Amino acid sequence: MRAGSQRRPAFLASGFAAMLLAMSATASLHTITKAPQLTAPDGSAVDDPQATLALRQASQQLALGDRAKALSALAAAQEAIRRSTPSLRAEALALGGRAQLQLGQFDLAEPLLRDALAQAEDTEREALAAATLNDLGLLQAARQDEPRALASFERGQRLALQAQQPGLELRLLLNAADAQQRSGDGAAAQASILRALRQLQAQPPSAERTLLLTSAASRLLDAPAPLSRDSRTAARAALDAALADGSADPRLRSQVLGQSGRYYEQLGQDSAALRDTRRAIFAAQAAQAPELLYLWQWQAGRIQLHQGHPERALTLYRQALATLQPIRQDLLLDLRASRRSYRDSIGPLFTEFADLLLQRSGQTPDDAQRRSQLAEVRSVIEQLKTVELEDYFRDDCVDQFRSRQGGIDRLPPGTAVLYPVVLPDRLELLLSIGDDIQRVTVRVSAATLTAETLLLRRKLEKRSTHEYLPHAQKLHGWLIAPVQAELEARAIDTLVVAPDGPLLGIPFAALHDGREFVVQRYALATIPGLHLVEAQGSATTRPTALLSGLSASVQGFPALPNVSEEIREVGQRYQSETLSDRRFTVPEVEQAARGATFDVMHIASHGQFDRDPRKSFLLTYDGKMGMDSLERIVKFNRLRDDPVDLLTLSACQTAAGDERAALGLAGVAIKAGARSVVATLWYINDEASSTLIRDFYRELASGKRSKAQAMQAAQQRLLADPRYRHPGYWAPFLVIGNWA
Repeated sequence: MRAGSQRRPAFLASGFAAMLLAMSATASLHTITKAPQLTAPDGSAVDDPQATLALRQASQQLALGDRAKALSALAAAQEAIRRSTPSLRAEALALGGRAQLQLGQFDLAEPLLRDALAQAEDTEREALAAATLNDLGLLQAARQDEPRALASFERGQRLALQAQQPGLELRLLLNAADAQQRSGDGAAAQASILRALRQLQAQPPSAERTLLLTSAASRLLDAPAPLSRDSRTAARAALDAALADGSADPRLRSQVLGQSGRYYEQLGQDSAALRDTRRAIFAAQAAQAPELLYLWQWQAGRIQLHQGHPERALTLYRQALATLQPIRQDLLLDLRASRRSYRDSIGPLFTEFADLLLQRSGQTPDDAQRRSQLAEVRSVIEQLKTVELEDYFRDDCVDQFRSRQGGIDRLPPGTAVLYPVVLPDRLELLLSIGDDIQRVTVRVSAATLTAETLLLRRKLEKRSTHEYLPHAQKLHGWLIAPVQAELEARAIDTLVVAPDGPLLGIPFAALHDGREFVVQRYALATIPGLHLVEAQGSATTRPTALLSGLSASVQGFPALPNVSEEIREVGQRYQSETLSDRRFTVPEVEQAARGATFDVMHIASHGQFDRDPRKSFLLTYDGKMGMDSLERIVKFNRLRDDPVDLLTLSACQTAAGDERAALGLAGVAIKAGARSVVATLWYINDEASSTLIRDFYRELASGKRSKAQAMQAAQQRLLADPRYRHPGYWAPFLVIGNWA
């Protein structure tokens, strides 16, 4: 048996603009429970016709995947819904909660669903209560609260059984199997799926049965371990029954055939796998279902590669990426609603394609053709990084950024860009210098590399020992040593790194060759990608600065006593406005940013980059400045067609080993709309931080150094101080974005 890519089809969702509309449309949905209802002449309760029509429209829109229109229909008829029966109000609440759940707005969805459940139970609507419990269970599962999710699914099954709703009961049973699997109880999960299949086999053919049979078979194929004989037999029987149902719906037929192809792919039966996958592609094209089409094109590419047809595989991978491109925002929304990451779910499509291109480049004797192939690899990885950042920030900031400028096409003399590409079985280093691009393969697995980066990060933050050194040397041997000779031969003095995966959370400055740190040899900068960097630096001859920060202890955070001197000294180098301590509030900073154009924005305060961008913040005197507020403030300059050249965020931190939080730090320049950002991977000694920052600005103000070189000089000066020579003090400072 061959391990295949185990992914379920992802379904289209509405876009970001629709999400904003949905949020505003449901602001008053709770009020539908608080009005006297209409009555008939005999005194019995009746439903308002407008409310009934609104529910029908909302239900249809939700079935079509348009959550925004569903919520708008409910909001527009809320007065009519309020006057209707408790039963209808329960349906409206349930629909609103389901729409918010599918949009990933869990905090808005939960109270609606709980109110719907209470009213459904009060009115003895068992089927509605069961369906609402299914939605609540999905919400709890998305929050990784598996015990509560399982309890909701099991309770819903009992109610669905009472209501004689076998299809709903089986959906709840399959969702319970998912919860059992995620909880580590694979045996219970398999038993639940097999039980569902036995019940489904006894039902007459229908579209619902076909969908449930396919869904159950897909869950068996998703199992992390190789299929048991019983599971394999059950999966094949389910798919055969679904095919025998002969659904006329091409979308449903595509799902069945695609899963059948995946079944054969996992068994290594490539001819049968390719046959059914091709039929699935044809059905998806007939259904105009790109959310299925790219999956089956990807699957066909894997099968062709296994059959020894790499050129055919390359064509199919390109087709899959082209199909995915127009719908990626919709898929992102669907993934957010289920709390799945883009890298885990769809990222392998990009990395597998890049791997295939890399293998082909190794067999190409022509240098120009090889460079072209490696440039395509870099482009594919940049596409992945772009969508990852969109996924993290939950908006289209990256697309907006790329529409403004085209990135950097040619590197200046003395500069090299290092692209580490982390693959499951190895590390590939792509080194760009001038128009040239070279490739070096390092035989270290992704798992080993990830473990080593986590160890280095943790040891670096432990500033009382030199336990970091073996790990810094090992990573240097994998990341820098393989390209060291080329860097020296080309007289490189600035090394720009586009880190990938686990490498996002470590400072390359702290890597060590046994004699010296990397920062002692190169000025360093971090970028998300060459086409995700502002190409031009500021040309202002008399730069201005907005300086803000906290020296006082507020909201339980410790004081930063050196901030006052840091801001004062930085302010001497610019025409500046200062907002510190009591004046450092979001409204004050916004007002200052509205009133003037600033080349530099400097914020010295506690901050945190979280895996959830909504929890990332900079501490202000009376609250917290979120990433959206920071973006709004910085982009006042952008509205004047003069972006902030440098945004400094002193005293920030990310959690060790949290790639997603580090992704936010790596992309903060794009999100904020600044050319460059200086920020820290972890919080360090206040005095050391202020000293380094002051030295950085002093070097920058001389006009003789780039931002990367100014940071290098400041880090080297701190390294030379016996008090701060440990890299834990100076290494976490990163120059992100434009390094000039």
